[in-house]
Amino acid sequence: MKKFVLFLVFIFALNINAQVQVQQGKLEQLNSVEFLKDKPVDVRLLYPDLEKPTQQYMQEHPDYKPANRMNKPEFNFTVGSTHTWFAQNLSTHNFYQVPSTCRAVGVNCYIFVEDSNWGTKVTQTAVDSVRIAFDSKCPANPSKGIYQMDVDTFGTPPNVDGDNKIVILILDIQDGYTPGNSYVAGYFHGWNELPASNYGSNYAEIYYLDCNPLDLTTSAGLKSGMSTTAHEFQHMIEYNYHPQGQTLFFNEGCSLLAEYICGYDFREQTSFANDSPIGLLEWRSGNDALKDYSRAARFMLYYYEQFGIGFFSKFVQSAYIGITGIDDALTKLASMRRFGDILPDWYIANAVDNKSVNPKWGYNLTGMPKPQGTTFWSSNINSYSANVPYLGARIITHKGSYSINSTFSNCNTTYHQIKAIKFGSGNPVIEDVPLNSTYSVSTLNPTYTSIQYLILNNSSMNDYSFTYGASGTNSPAYVFDYTVNAAVGSFGWNTGDTVCVYFDPIFGGKLDSIKVQFSKAGSLQGGVWEYTGSQRPTPLGASMISFTANPVNNSWTNIDLTSYGKSTSKAFAVAFPTLSGGVQVSVSPYPATSPYHSYTYLTSTDASSHVAGWYYVTKDASNIYIYQIKAYISVGTVGNEKTLEVLPSSYSLSQNYPNPFNPSTKIQYTLPETAKVTVRIYDMLGRVIKTLVSGEESAGMHQITWNGDNEAGQKVATGIYMYSISTNKFVQTKKMVLMK
Repeated sequence: MKKFVLFLVFIFALNINAQVQVQQGKLEQLNSVEFLKDKPVDVRLLYPDLEKPTQQYMQEHPDYKPANRMNKPEFNFTVGSTHTWFAQNLSTHNFYQVPSTCRAVGVNCYIFVEDSNWGTKVTQTAVDSVRIAFDSKCPANPSKGIYQMDVDTFGTPPNVDGDNKIVILILDIQDGYTPGNSYVAGYFHGWNELPASNYGSNYAEIYYLDCNPLDLTTSAGLKSGMSTTAHEFQHMIEYNYHPQGQTLFFNEGCSLLAEYICGYDFREQTSFANDSPIGLLEWRSGNDALKDYSRAARFMLYYYEQFGIGFFSKFVQSAYIGITGIDDALTKLASMRRFGDILPDWYIANAVDNKSVNPKWGYNLTGMPKPQGTTFWSSNINSYSANVPYLGARIITHKGSYSINSTFSNCNTTYHQIKAIKFGSGNPVIEDVPLNSTYSVSTLNPTYTSIQYLILNNSSMNDYSFTYGASGTNSPAYVFDYTVNAAVGSFGWNTGDTVCVYFDPIFGGKLDSIKVQFSKAGSLQGGVWEYTGSQRPTPLGASMISFTANPVNNSWTNIDLTSYGKSTSKAFAVAFPTLSGGVQVSVSPYPATSPYHSYTYLTSTDASSHVAGWYYVTKDASNIYIYQIKAYISVGTVGNEKTLEVLPSSYSLSQNYPNPFNPSTKIQYTLPETAKVTVRIYDMLGRVIKTLVSGEESAGMHQITWNGDNEAGQKVATGIYMYSISTNKFVQTKKMVLMK
């Protein structure tokens, strides 16, 4: 069944234009909060029945074949030509007419603008920018636009209208949008490829691009709109070869790769890394579909890096679809590998991401978070049963153990395959694990810091379960500290607002206590809830613990929860839902590339700024704010405790703070693994001013101070400087300003 889906990222964020200052050791309140009003979303999340008319037509006309259609004479529109196009009201599914005027003619496109929006929401400058991006220049190639990049990669679009140019209709897409809510930025509708002009089909190659609230006059709006265009144009090309439908997972994966190839941002991967095991080709509805987009993006990126861009034209143009189409494309590439061979390598690459171990086991895109699956901090597991979905994988990770004997029983000997990945200071070691037998590692610690089992199901049809048991020697009990930065201030949220931090599950653990840093003395009601797994509609599930906090000052306040004996085998959230009396929870900056653990619920509603709901709070493009809430969890035998920081899942370099600065500034960066690191300061001519770090560093959050001096210890002049971090897997550079 053919599905055309617009992909855009949900943005749940608050933009804070506040200068954070700390004076005389006191935490200052942060003000000037702005709320992101509008969120572009995938059309499929809002309107799952978009292609229903197309599907119905195909059912009623089983003999319809695009090859038998009779092309119309080409349009030959010129600037100033008028035409009334059909569009669909996505809320009601009714088709309506859109009077419009051609405002630009490119090599590969006609650009029409809805007459009622010309001069108000759409300008000639915006139209010309769309034409240039589609026709001649995209971020990835200064001499090729989206049209040629997609055509070179995937194939040619259909041509039912007899004209080689694509119609881009800029209009206010009728999607039920209201300020503060989601909207559709653009879409391709297969209905327009069918000879049903009496029922709303344009019988033309046409793409719809929004102008309200998408603002094509801004660089951010244009980038969002044209990224969507690259995505949807691939769907149009795909339709030319498989009008009856391509497997949705592969079709969406190709469209996501189209965005990447054209130079637009790659699909965020946090939702993929945090997703529960799912069948590879599964495609869900609602917010869960965003995780499917992440999975499809990474899958097709892997094929792109393993087999090159030539794979995709052979796949899209194959006479077959789905897995058969993939194997057909691999055959035409003269590759000896097939889908069944590649799938385990892809799952290993997601877990290892290290091409130096094996070229098949990594990505070129740095900083991609790795799935963790179920993490045990104890070597003694009686019986853990789990299901592995078709063409899927389940991950079991052991940390905090000295030795371990693992047994996987009740396995399907035909379809189950298990890999052991041992992580340490050097390259990871990958070994096969026998089914229905015992696998032992006697030197897990200190030789290796953790061991991860990757349980694969190679069946393309059925799910299969297994049972896992383990025994061994545990490390001493641990205390888990989720905060890594000093507080920089607090926000003045209103009574009834809620602040919340969720914590990942620690199997076999007990919640001992939490520590919270408040802005002032007072009294505040708080509690612990089960984490629902999602920010929307709420991260707070069933209540676990209620307590009263009595902060004294800006120091950390300890709240002992040992008496409750609550297990941490499920994710949980600590929240304060009744902020009052000026008592606030302090915040600190945190790299935005890492999973977001801090949420804020705002009760006030203002259509011009925001609506009531859960938000992220952002410091800048690179950092979010997280609340200063720690959870202390005991595992194993109490005694000889030590603090263990939960490591970040990706490399990152934060914006220095403060910035501008005088006389010194702090630079933070995160490492997901032990690595050789170099951090240097450069002037605007590229000359090295000072090397701050040079050597091997452990995984975790690191902070270094630059005092505005050079290698000789001399103070440097006022100006703009660059700072850069480099490892064998990650390089990033940012600007900062020294102002005297």
